[in-house]
Amino acid sequence: MEKVMKIIENKVENVDEMESLLGERASAKVLGVSYDTLKKTFRYGGLISYVKYKKGIRYRPSDLRKFIDKHLVVVATD
Repeated sequence: MEKVMKIIENKVENVDEMESLLGERASAKVLGVSYDTLKKTFRYGGLISYVKYKKGIRYRPSDLRKFIDKHLVVVATD
């Protein structure tokens, strides 16, 4: 029983550390694209990891940040 309780405690701690998931509309807003663009380009193009839950799609903010960082273009201002 003690071993089971430790497993449960570890899982609860991990859940507390999880980041909130964003829906498609909120994710599109973060990326500055339309909802339709997100659905067509990113979801079906596989450019951003997503979580499929029931019939909905959710995105982790960290995955959105990785996508933004990966596609960032730095312009020299000298």
